[in-house]
Amino acid sequence: MGSLVTRGLAALLAALASTGGTALAAERAGQPEGVGREVAQGWLFVGEFAPVGAGGTDAVTYDEELVAAGATVEVVQWVGDGRTRVELRVDGLVPGHTYGTHVHTEPCGPDPADSGPHYQHEPSDRPGAANPSNEVWLDLTADGEGAGAATARQDWYFRAGEANSVVVHEHATSRGHHGTPGDAGARVACFTVPFRGVPVSATAEAETLPAPPIPARPSDAGAGRLGGTEGE
Repeated sequence: MGSLVTRGLAALLAALASTGGTALAAERAGQPEGVGREVAQGWLFVGEFAPVGAGGTDAVTYDEELVAAGATVEVVQWVGDGRTRVELRVDGLVPGHTYGTHVHTEPCGPDPADSGPHYQHEPSDRPGAANPSNEVWLDLTADGEGAGAATARQDWYFRAGEANSVVVHEHATSRGHHGTPGDAGARVACFTVPFRGVPVSATAEAETLPAPPIPARPSDAGAGRLGGTEGE
């Protein structure tokens, strides 16, 4: 499911997320941290990982030892005032394990390579171009219950149609001190997310994408957490 959301409609979003969802759009007065004071828009995408061949490739695990079948994923994208914020949460991971996670250019497929390379704001073959300012890095470490979360903030928008998935890798992303910059090992899971580019009219209707709802955490207070900060 992909839904355009606002903080003022948080309670409605919480209900929609458990019933298949619909598209929402509106101006909001209080943007989340990292998004400016102009109108901000957000989209929620949720899914459940399944093995290759188990029915579709929108959310697929390639290594069930690191990302179990049935693990759930939630991605929120905020855009506004020239900035993009991406929030990620995954449940069903290996407790204590660190996963390198990035936005990639292509949708997921049965082959881990189908998702293409990392999305880059300024495309380049230079090793130094693989960095968290030019790409979207969402490395996370699972807690004792197998849940992990991360947030990335960028001072740019995605180019329309060029960012289409979130890929989970087997280990933390290298910053070049040890190994190739941007390398995080094998691709262990992939979630198709058609990221948006420049914001559309605040009254425009966002596309609704089919995906199973993500179970709410017991500690969550509705959908207000969509405007949270880093550090989970």
